Amino acid sequence: MALELPAAVKDHARAVIDRLRGAGADVKWLDAATMHVTLKFMGEVDQALLGDVRRALAGATAGFGPLELRVGGCGVFPSPRRPNVVWLGIDGQAQRLAALAGRVDQALAQATGLPREKRPFTPHLTIGRVRQGRGSAQEALSLAVGALAELSGPAFQARAARLVQSTLTPRGAIHKPIDEYPLA
Repeated sequence: MALELPAAVKDHARAVIDRLRGAGADVKWLDAATMHVTLKFMGEVDQALLGDVRRALAGATAGFGPLELRVGGCGVFPSPRRPNVVWLGIDGQAQRLAALAGRVDQALAQATGLPREKRPFTPHLTIGRVRQGRGSAQEALSLAVGALAELSGPAFQARAARLVQSTLTPRGAIHKPIDEYPLA
């Protein structure tokens, strides 16, 4: 379950990636065209549960209303000393976004038995995955990310969430929208 992003956000993400490439770290940068804000990663879901998933998502999003969001500064998970994921923060109505993610998580757990998230939801947009975590290039990456920590990007309104099927290929993930759930 994800929020799609407007072109201005994807363009901003491309510009940030271009700035961070100069650090020379071994990072698999994501294709901005496929970027989205993940509300809930479900993994492999049995096709027999698809109807339950759809009903749960419709219930979780019903009456929620659009979200006013803004792309924020750059950071890494889990820490600057051990960067695995490079991200852009999501600000604005981030608490409402976290509440929506919680509703989706709870609805799916109740309807399908999918496990609940153990970590708290952190609104972010993944822009890269670090392949190797040591060395001077990783230190340079951490410094470059730190220099963009206070970056402010474009504002956008999320009016719908999508159920997306991801298929992993050697060239990266292919995302296929399955259903859309209006936030109205």
